[in-house]
Amino acid sequence: MRKPKMKPVVIGYYDRLGYRVWRMDTSEELYTGGNCHYDSTTVFDPGSPGAYSLAQIRSGCIKTTREIAEEEGLEYGGVEREEDVYERF
Repeated sequence: MRKPKMKPVVIGYYDRLGYRVWRMDTSEELYTGGNCHYDSTTVFDPGSPGAYSLAQIRSGCIKTTREIAEEEGLEYGGVEREEDVYERF
């Protein structure tokens, strides 16, 4: 019996500076978003008045990753927080 072919998976990765959505089978970055309230491609210093909180960035990452998966006919693989090297200091 043949196994059904699995759909390619998209996964979102986020940190305090924004998020990225990746298609895992091709290692292709499908979307990048910053942490700015005013422009989704801009990155502000975390904690500045125009920057989203980490919870807001995570929420945007989930929403965008789900939307891209649906639009492209791909499997939603969830989101993961990336290590933020600046949090160490």
